[in-house]
Amino acid sequence: MFHMKGGLILALYPRSELSKDARCTKGPPSPSEFSLGYMAVDKDEVDQILNQAKAAGGTITDAAHDRPWGIYSGYFEDPDGHLWEVIWSPSTP
Repeated sequence: MFHMKGGLILALYPRSELSKDARCTKGPPSPSEFSLGYMAVDKDEVDQILNQAKAAGGTITDAAHDRPWGIYSGYFEDPDGHLWEVIWSPSTP
């Protein structure tokens, strides 16, 4: 994980782990295959954003839940097929 200016975090890990974590099928390699992340202020905001995404035509691929590494997150695909993770971490100010 790379902490960048403005509070951005760049996390790099294998496609196989992303598809497993998001519970979606890994397709053939694509130059546009990645996930975008949004850091929420609390667990309630994670749930609210996922509900808003679904209401706007997104597809929940993995409902929000506590992850073994200490975060609370869920994934959705937007109508254009981009994968998003909405995250709350107790270690984020």
